[in-house]
This record gives sequence, C-alpha cells and structure tokens, in this order.
Amino acid sequence: MQFEGEVLHLYLDVNANPTIGVGFHMQSVEQFCQLPMRDRRFKRSAALQQKRLKNVL
Repeated sequence: MQFEGEVLHLYLDVNANPTIGVGFHMQSVEQFCQLPMRDRRFKRSAALQQKRLKNVL
C-alpha cells in the first residue's frame, strides 16, 4: 500500500472518495463545510460560500 501523504485541499482518493488531509473521508458537503478552512490569499477564514464553490461533492 502506498501512502498518499498529507494534502491540504479536497481531493478524490484512489477509490474516488472525497478526502482531505491525511485520509479524512468527507461524507457530505455539510461535513466538509464545517471544517475550519483558511483563504490563503487574504489570510482569513474561508467563507461558507467559498467552501461550497471549491468542493467536489
């Protein structure tokens, strides 16, 4: 088994499951939107609208 590593954005894992970090499976858009995300461009918390636009669920 190969280690996927730490990924700081939402991605689809090798089984097409939406995942973030070190293998944290996201089961819904609502679960993903509860995560404390940051907008690196402006160095502030990401707004709910930004999270919904960025996810792949």
